[in-house]
This record gives sequence, structure tokens and C-alpha cells, in this order.
Amino acid sequence: MPSRDIRRVKQKKSEKVTDVEKKIQHHPLIYAFSLVILIIIVVTFIGSPVARYIGGTEKIVFGRYGNKPIEFLPGNYLSRQKDLIAEQLRQTDTSGNVKWQAYRVWRAAFEKTAILTGILLEAERSGLHITEEKVDRAIVQYGPYMEDGEFSERLYRETPNEERATTRQLFRENLIHEQYLNDMIYNLKYSPEETDFVKKMAGPERKFHFIQYTFKVFPADMVIEYGKEHSELFRQIKLSRITINTSKSDAEKILKQLADQQASFQDLAATQSQDAFAEKGGEMGWRRYYSLEEDFKSEEDLKRVFNMKKGEISTVIEMTFGWSIFKCDEEAVEPDFTNEETEQEVRRYMERFEAGMIEDYLLEKARDFRSKAEQIGFELAGEVGGLPVNETTFFPINYSNLFFLKQVRSATEGTSLGNAAYSEDFFIKLFSLKEKEVSEPVLLNDRIVVAQMLEERHPKEEELEQLELFYPQIINQFRQEDLIIYFLTSEKLEDNFDEVFSKLFNYNE
Repeated sequence: MPSRDIRRVKQKKSEKVTDVEKKIQHHPLIYAFSLVILIIIVVTFIGSPVARYIGGTEKIVFGRYGNKPIEFLPGNYLSRQKDLIAEQLRQTDTSGNVKWQAYRVWRAAFEKTAILTGILLEAERSGLHITEEKVDRAIVQYGPYMEDGEFSERLYRETPNEERATTRQLFRENLIHEQYLNDMIYNLKYSPEETDFVKKMAGPERKFHFIQYTFKVFPADMVIEYGKEHSELFRQIKLSRITINTSKSDAEKILKQLADQQASFQDLAATQSQDAFAEKGGEMGWRRYYSLEEDFKSEEDLKRVFNMKKGEISTVIEMTFGWSIFKCDEEAVEPDFTNEETEQEVRRYMERFEAGMIEDYLLEKARDFRSKAEQIGFELAGEVGGLPVNETTFFPINYSNLFFLKQVRSATEGTSLGNAAYSEDFFIKLFSLKEKEVSEPVLLNDRIVVAQMLEERHPKEEELEQLELFYPQIINQFRQEDLIIYFLTSEKLEDNFDEVFSKLFNYNE
């Protein structure tokens, strides 16, 4: 950038300040967001000068968007996003699960890079153009050549040409990104009729009494009865496993080493197995028959494994995820249904695979309650049946619990309505009631609810005014979410992230 151009940009800086003030007054939150995008990258440059990364050449390609690779190179956009996200996560995630933290950081950086790549391609296709003068102005105002709050020609001249070119490209892409977001999200208009429609969504609001039968109240004796009728599902065996996901022949080579006693099962599992049990020498611990069914391609193979004697090693068995060799550490034992842990295991199985049986039982109970409530009153029916009568807060028809409307929730401490906000049947049945009328039973995932309409009201005027005030930010958030979904689900996106990450970081071991 020649000195005369720098002087020209500085002369226009005062004019720009006036434009900025007008823009802030007109769209304060929109402009603040667009500045944050720019400032984040500027801060990255200040904290990590470009010169540090130029020497690095190692490249990791996680996928493509259109004809552009989504790749990691020291100092590129994905690299900087990875560093920024990692720093944010360090301040908030104290779980200590390093592998999970690493996956979250790299995955988020990949998605941000995919979105940016998509935006740049869309902008190029549409002919969106950023002038060199605008790039100059951004670099002068926010670039990495600042000294005492002012642009320094000395720092600029002392910066190597390659680094200056990298900085310029970064700012050009960032300005395209900002302009695209303004065009697609922040500068779009909406009508007063649209605002009025959203305000109507806020009411009327209703409050209800409700009782619920959760899956947990399904009787223990019926659980045990089911377990005894299907006892083969709950047999246990203690196993170790070696898994090879490359080829059957590779697995057979491992089996031959075991047969020739070249190494122990534990050592080969630790060094050769390609699953999560490798770090434990292949040890899987005690496993129920049903918990392994989905892994085996052949039920006959599973039966043979459960018939193994202690110390016996299986042949190579084809699984849904590769080829495995099993070692029997303890022979299979029959389930003990007098044991509370076994009962809970059967209950969990039923909740997952036999939910219809539990639902039928609870629906019959709920219908009996409704009949009783219509005869003697809701609260008395609850008292007679030993059922706590709970109360909701006021809420409108808020399907999926949209954040800008009042949420569907219980006002009674320690209770919840499960997935009620995502049930169309819930809203149809409850908002069809007249005052004091009792609903038909509503199935909500892991519970059955019966409700009584207590009161209906309209939202306060100040609440509607607040909703109208914040509507621009609300609609912008939805537009952002739509844009993210558009890019991350596009047919142009080739997402190989999980496969590449797993290979590079041995994530599955």
C-alpha cells in the first residue's frame, strides 16, 4: 500500500467516523456483531503474528466445500479458529475429558471454516466485490500495524511482503464475510404485519393442573415377570475382545499369533485392537446378551460366544463394525431376578425396546383417573389415587419452546413435563379444553399426562411491547440458524471430519 494511499485513507478516516456513528445509531446490535467478526481476527493477529506460521507446511484436509478444500495449515483460518475456541473452552469446560474437548474444538473450527468457505464461494458466484480502498481502510483502522492507537507506517514497511499479503487476504475475506451477512441477514426488511403475527403467538396463555404416570411407576412384579419370560436376553458373560476394522485376513493373522502363542491376548489387544477396549487389554467386563445383539451380524455367532468356556478363544467373527476375536474371562451365568440391579436392567431394556407394553398399562391407569376426576374433581381424584397434583406456569401454544415466548414448564418444584413442548398432541388436547375440563391422556415420551385447564389470560401489554422491540434481534437469530443449516447440510459440503480426526488423533482407541 503506497504512502499516498495511506495518507488518503487517513484523510478519509474522519469522514468514516461520521458514517460509523450514523450506522451505530441506526442498527446498534447489527453493527456491533459485524465489528466483533473483524475484531476477533484482528486480536488473533495481535496475539499470534502471521510470521510465526509462514514456515509451517503441514496440511490436514478435513473435507471440501465446492472446489475449495477445508484444511488445516499453521496460521490459516481453521488454525486460528481452533486456537480461539480452545481458549474459550478452557475457561468453561472443567470435565477433564481431553479427547471430548479436543473433538469439540476441532469440530467447531471445521464447521466455522466450512461456513466461511461456503460464504466466500456464494459471494464469488453472486459477483460480490470489495474494493481495494475498503480493504486499505480496514487495515489502517483495525490491522496489526498499530502503534499507540494509530496506524504505523514504520511497522507496515518493516513487515515482510508475504506477511502483508496474508494479512490483506484475511481482511478482504473478512469484509466479504461481513458484507454477505449484512445482505443475507441484518439488512433484510420485515413488515409490521409480521411483527403483529408474532405478537399474536404470545397469547392466549393458559395454566393447568396435571398429574403424570412416569415409566418408573410400572410395577416391579411385571418387570420381573417379563424378565423371567425372556431370561435368555439377560444372561451375562465376562469377555475380552480384539477388534480389527481393516480386513478379515488381518484379523486372522492376529488369531494365528494367539494360536502360536507369540503373544498374550491382553498384549495383542493393547497393541493391535482398534476399539475402545484396547487400552484395557481388550477387557469388556460383564455383558448382557441383549446388549451385544446389535453388534453381531449373526445371532448364531453370538450364541456360540455365550457358550464358550472360561479361557476359550473364539474364531474370527464378523461384526457390524469389523472383525472381532473374543476371549471368555468368565462363563455365562443366568440372571438373578431377586437382585435389584437385575430388575433395573430389565426395566431399562423394557423402556427402550418394549415401551408400548408400559404405555398400554399407564394409559389404562390414566383413563381411569380421568373418569374419576370428572366424577369427584381433579384434586380429590389425585388424593384418592395417591397422585401429586402439579401446576404449570402460564404459557401460550409454544411448540418447541421458542425462546422469545413463555416456556412450557411446571411450577411445582421437582417436577417436569418431559418433552411436552415438542408434542403437537399435547397442545391440541390442552388448548381445546374449557375451564375446569379434564383432558384425555397425553403420551409424552416416558410419561402419560392428564391435565385440567385452570385459567386463560392474555399477555400484558408491556410484554407485547418488549416482544416487538426485540423482534429484529429474534428474526436475525433465526436467519443465522437457517444460514448455518444451509451451509452445513449443503450437497456441496464434503464432510470427512470424523474419519480424518479419528485417524489422526486415534480417537476410537
